[in-house]
Amino acid sequence: MIFAAAGWGVFWGSAIWARQSEGWTPSPELAYWISTPLALAGFLMAIFTIRSQRSWLLFVSVPLFANGFLVILPWLLPGAGGLHGESF
Repeated sequence: MIFAAAGWGVFWGSAIWARQSEGWTPSPELAYWISTPLALAGFLMAIFTIRSQRSWLLFVSVPLFANGFLVILPWLLPGAGGLHGESF
């Protein structure tokens, strides 16, 4: 969950900066390139911590969904350009 919090912090920090700033702001692609490796690391760590008990899946599902959504976020936001520079 630490990686998910750091990735979401980068994303929302850049979004707030872009909203409040009148001068130069970082591009959304920069936020994605910083937050995606954090999300991938957190997603892999969550997968590796899955144990065979059913109750453990409830605990692991929170970081799985938080990191997984952060990974696919560039492709969900319209006009963000995604990671490949494509405009939707």
